[in-house]
Amino acid sequence: MSNCQIIAIANQKGGVGKTTTTLGLAGALAAEGERVLVVDADPQGTLTLACGLQYERGAVLKPLEKALADVVDGILVSPDTYVAHIEQQPFDAIGCTGALAALDPIIRSEPGGETYLGELLAPLRDRYGWILIDSSPYLGAITVAALCAATDVIIPTPLEYWSIVGLSDLLRTAQKVKCRLNGDLRITGILRTMVDKRTLLSRDVEAMLSDFVKGKIRIFETEIPASVKAGEAALWGRMLDDYAPARKVAKAYAQLAQEMIIRREKDGEER
Repeated sequence: MSNCQIIAIANQKGGVGKTTTTLGLAGALAAEGERVLVVDADPQGTLTLACGLQYERGAVLKPLEKALADVVDGILVSPDTYVAHIEQQPFDAIGCTGALAALDPIIRSEPGGETYLGELLAPLRDRYGWILIDSSPYLGAITVAALCAATDVIIPTPLEYWSIVGLSDLLRTAQKVKCRLNGDLRITGILRTMVDKRTLLSRDVEAMLSDFVKGKIRIFETEIPASVKAGEAALWGRMLDDYAPARKVAKAYAQLAQEMIIRREKDGEER
């Protein structure tokens, strides 16, 4: 049985650090010698840009939406046609373009369409220990497909009021997916991002978050400090630990990677 962890990085609110978390955690896991694949399932394509991937007309390498379109049409596709090996990054990637958004209604209308991303990723579970999916803030068919493909969900959440309010819809969707479509799905934890403990608001919202989850959902011990430079490093495809102003953030993602690895080992012992 594959021990691959497929993690959807999800939050219905934009600008919460999903892409930075995907890149930061992927880099930290790779630094531990883990085989990692990142998947850009957000039509905005920020992760694709950060990885330096370009999909020009006639290119051999397929973006996510074309690989998924093949699955919709029942065409067997080789992972070599859509998995990119990136020289400047220690992990592999599947990128996308804005055309991914047009696939959303198609997948929604297809019988069993929510399983197609899982089908696409299935042959890769023996190649990688970790597959991280950067999800769209829109809770549409592609995001539901990411939850159906995933073993785990990490929810990046800044310590601000509207982020806490927005958690309800995502948790409701994840619970429906778990009950109806993917019984193995786990909400692994809420990751506090863009944390600035100097502000009273940050401390108040943290207390609100603890009260909201009431111990039912894990809040990671790791918290990601606020850093504009971390966003810049991710945008320009530079690993956080190689970019001096973002090293505090890189250290936090290294700690998060340790939390995830320890959890995987405990899960293995329990089996």
